[in-house]
Amino acid sequence: MKMLNLNHRFYGLLVLTASVFTSALVACSDGGANDVGPTAGGVTDIGNSIASGVVLDVDGAPVKGARVVAYYDSWTQASIKDSVETFSDENGKYELKVDSTADYMLFASAGEDCGMVLASSDDAGSITVGPRRAYSGQIATRRTGTVRIVGSDVTTSLDGDGYFIFYDMPRGDIVITYADTLDGSSEGDRLKARIQFKTEGNKSIYVLPKMDFMAQDSSWFAVARMEYYREDGYDGILILGPVDTTAADDANLVAYLAMDGSEKVFDNDTTEATEVEYVDGISGKAILLKQGQFIDLDTLDPSAGDFTISLWTKWNGPNGEHQILASQRAYWSDSTSRFQWHFEGNNEEFVVLKSQPAYPEGFAFGDASIVPVGEWANLVLVSKDGMVSMYVNGEVVTMTDAEGNEVTAQEFVPNELDRKVPLRIGGNEIDAETWNGALDEIRIENIARDPQWIKEQYQKMK
Repeated sequence: MKMLNLNHRFYGLLVLTASVFTSALVACSDGGANDVGPTAGGVTDIGNSIASGVVLDVDGAPVKGARVVAYYDSWTQASIKDSVETFSDENGKYELKVDSTADYMLFASAGEDCGMVLASSDDAGSITVGPRRAYSGQIATRRTGTVRIVGSDVTTSLDGDGYFIFYDMPRGDIVITYADTLDGSSEGDRLKARIQFKTEGNKSIYVLPKMDFMAQDSSWFAVARMEYYREDGYDGILILGPVDTTAADDANLVAYLAMDGSEKVFDNDTTEATEVEYVDGISGKAILLKQGQFIDLDTLDPSAGDFTISLWTKWNGPNGEHQILASQRAYWSDSTSRFQWHFEGNNEEFVVLKSQPAYPEGFAFGDASIVPVGEWANLVLVSKDGMVSMYVNGEVVTMTDAEGNEVTAQEFVPNELDRKVPLRIGGNEIDAETWNGALDEIRIENIARDPQWIKEQYQKMK
């Protein structure tokens, strides 16, 4: 399972408020026969069904004398309704009488270790206990509201940017619920949604991807690129529940080329190519353009404001010619050049430029060494507030400006034109300027992506 660098915003929040949430009903405590701990209603023998299984440690060994509790709770509730509990025997086994018609979470604790599973999950009988951990995340379209972990009465509020964090929580199956706090809304009218996931590994904090309400069912949260968090999971997080067909951040996506045969490949004379070569890509297939070819995006104009162009390439290196990554222009020698991002063959530098006399005409990011040859690399161009940066494999390229200072962005604003011009990927109207390598996973967005997002996308795909 791939690992992702910790979001520094969350880490700072963890340091500042580490003592806030310490009284969770399911927070790990000194379990054992002499430490029953709190329960919602103190009920110890109700139900018409038997929940049984075994408590294990992280090495798979049975845990004797672990406290096991069934908390009657669900994402639609505001708190735990009731609970029943028991202790595991010398072989780690337990039995609980439960109400089979009710929703509940199974929680186990032994000393400082604890774990939790959904009663409806496939492995509900087995509860693995381990060190406590923190869960943090962000709800994209909300700045107010409360968040709760099912099986716990611990709640927290979203901050001004929609972030939340919980501490001292169990490993295993986690359901996080959200309820809005709009003035005048009754409990029954409050907007509610949840996300359900499993955690694996032994990290101390798990950072969930940014969430938003699912398009087809707003009672669930969706995340962008859900496919990374299904099956084997990603970064220790396996997201369960239905799959949204609309990614949470796709509102900013103006073009996406997955190299699945739907893209339009043209020869430099603007006639549709009769032969297109597909090769193995970073994800599925990639396109290896023949000399004179380019991918046509008609007159799509992402550069009216902030924008991001990201792609994966397996570059074959310099070939003595200019090599186009993205070109928004009609012809090279007149004033119809909005901007172009390419490898400049004469000086062997990666550059961004536009036609004269607009200032600045362009600048170089770095020489050929900044992009590896013969292996897949992620290249990203970001334009934000009139400043442009380039990223390679999740890291920003450092440049030297006209005054000799090291910078990570330089001034550059695409030309304003009085006509629409073509946007092309991997080539332009000049036969020799085709990109020398395979291209895959091309995204064009009308937003300036931040360094953390760029690094996360690289880590997910590499």
